[in-house]
Amino acid sequence: MRKLLMLGCMSMLGAVPAAGVDVHQTFAKIAPGLKSRVKIAVLLPTRLPSSFQGEKIFPIVDRAAATSYTVDIALSPDCQGERACSEGFVYGSKSSFKTEDVPSGGTPVRLTSEIVALYHRSLVGAHASDGYLTWKTNGANYAIALNTGSLADILLAARSMR
Repeated sequence: MRKLLMLGCMSMLGAVPAAGVDVHQTFAKIAPGLKSRVKIAVLLPTRLPSSFQGEKIFPIVDRAAATSYTVDIALSPDCQGERACSEGFVYGSKSSFKTEDVPSGGTPVRLTSEIVALYHRSLVGAHASDGYLTWKTNGANYAIALNTGSLADILLAARSMR
């Protein structure tokens, strides 16, 4: 009981940090424009892994159509999806993803109590690949990719998507 009271007090004082980095305001800036062009629910992360701490994030809309969108999670305002400045992507689509955007298959993991997602791990070699998590909800397909993203990091970001 004493530990619960202590944690509650620390939480109210901000001493217990939430997992990851709060990026809600950053992605909220692009949400209205996306929502006005896309006819599926637009899901964007509100948190990114702690590896983003201290980084300036620039969410760049790469594509936005009536039935799909792609947002680059960039470290530069003029990134254009280049590996040096892109840390990942957020995808939404009414139809299945193209394999050049999101790899097919993966390992089933529980995203929520109702949703099982597929995790496609990052491959590290001469050039590290993105780790992906894909799932279906509300009649649409969604994915998030993070550069060298671990399952824990990608789940943190995916579970924060609103």
